Amino acid sequence: MILIRCRAETAGLAKPPGSVLGALQISALVTSVVGLPIGGVLVEFWGWRTTFFINIPFALGALIMTLLWIPRDIPAQGAKSFIGIFSRIDGTGIIGFAATMISLLIFLFSLPYFAWIPLVLTVIFGAASIWWELRVRRPFIDVRLLRKNMAITRTYIRFAGLTLCVYTVLYGLTAWIQAAKGMSSSNAGLLILPMSIISAAVAGLISKRNMVRGSLIAAAGFSVAASVCVLFLSTDSPIAFIVIITLLFGVTMGSMIIGNQTAIYTLVAADQIGTASGLFRTAGYIGSIVSSAIISIVFHRHVSDSGLHAISIIMIAVSALALILTVTDRWVMAFSKSTITNN
Repeated sequence: MILIRCRAETAGLAKPPGSVLGALQISALVTSVVGLPIGGVLVEFWGWRTTFFINIPFALGALIMTLLWIPRDIPAQGAKSFIGIFSRIDGTGIIGFAATMISLLIFLFSLPYFAWIPLVLTVIFGAASIWWELRVRRPFIDVRLLRKNMAITRTYIRFAGLTLCVYTVLYGLTAWIQAAKGMSSSNAGLLILPMSIISAAVAGLISKRNMVRGSLIAAAGFSVAASVCVLFLSTDSPIAFIVIITLLFGVTMGSMIIGNQTAIYTLVAADQIGTASGLFRTAGYIGSIVSSAIISIVFHRHVSDSGLHAISIIMIAVSALALILTVTDRWVMAFSKSTITNN
């Protein structure tokens, strides 16, 4: 996002480069969803370890492309020594955030049984981290930005909620498909593949128009509709009905990322785009973590139709909250192309 913002300003663009942002997110959408069926094939035929080994050539390719094509960073003043670097990147904030997340993960792994000590530590570490980030000059997580810019805070909440729903479908629905339909992991993954195609198509369509209001309403609305459809799934449901549900979530996936990303690009100044984008991804990761916890709790003993319906009710509630946050958000509802130009 920093690279795109710098290049756009160099080129004299007054509005977000929608086609570039769209291409970035389309690649992310395709790789994240296509990775599921690929992982299923790898696990089924060569074992789970291959899902890690296959990352190595791609990581090396990314490293080579970075070294060849990404411009060198401008050295920051006072950041040459270890102490200078540590203070500039807010090492204490990173440690506090890591401690908070580790405690939270330990608590989530303990569910459905409550491990109170990790939960208490999560609250303590989280509160201490917020206290520190409000006082440090260059915070790891800019809490002041979240407090001052409520529009971007609402954007993070919407994105986390809808990401929760999308990841629940990606992993919870595929687990149910394998149990209810007796499908292999590779076939269950392939059944989700149309979701990737429709999400990429929707992302491309929206990004070219720099849509925010329409895309965010569509994302939440389709998520509500798809979550309601999950409530009617059963072991006897036809495969076509499952595919339709994944296609609806594909619309949610494509529109939520592009709409929220364009909103962030518009809401923050150039010198804040890196921090804002990092928090954007963090919100998505939190949504996926909570999704994993929900799936683990509901399918703790066995995968069943009733468990899937319980997940559906949760997704309906989260989607409805995201829709309410969208239609009651004055900035989103007032968004237009003039909003981009003025900012």
